[in-house]
Amino acid sequence: MDRLKYPHSSPFIIKRKGLTFVEALVVSLIIFLILLSAWSLFLLAQRGRELGERKASAEARARIAMEWILRDIRAALDVQLPQEGASSITLYLPKMDSNGNITLPVERDPEPLIYYLSNDGKIIRQKGTETRTIAKGIDSLSFYLGGTLDEVKVQISAREEDQLCSLEGKAWARNY
Repeated sequence: MDRLKYPHSSPFIIKRKGLTFVEALVVSLIIFLILLSAWSLFLLAQRGRELGERKASAEARARIAMEWILRDIRAALDVQLPQEGASSITLYLPKMDSNGNITLPVERDPEPLIYYLSNDGKIIRQKGTETRTIAKGIDSLSFYLGGTLDEVKVQISAREEDQLCSLEGKAWARNY
């Protein structure tokens, strides 16, 4: 009789409202796995960003020190290394007047400029009694004389926690 009232209905289809407990459990599990995957990706991206920031920090410190050192080597009249691979260098710059201009005729300043790596990982720039810290957190600083007499190769390694950054640069003293 019901078939006559509802000709398109099947006796095997049961109409119901809502979800069964098992269906709700399966949906909850799928949502949980999706959220867990998203959280894992977020944490992975966060870790990658932190590693990148530490490496960038180490590289920035090393670059600043490299720029200072190479600029002074280029201005130097004379370069002295105690030995190849030394962690210090002595530079003799031209004599300058009180405004920072090179005096003519060009003469060597009797007071040397010295760069060295301290025991606590700082690159120090020293001229007379003036001492200035150029960079901190430096693992190594090495100087080498190149193929020509006045070519100087500089190697700097800096570390920020577990991230190591190494830079290498070359400069030639002018010798005016």
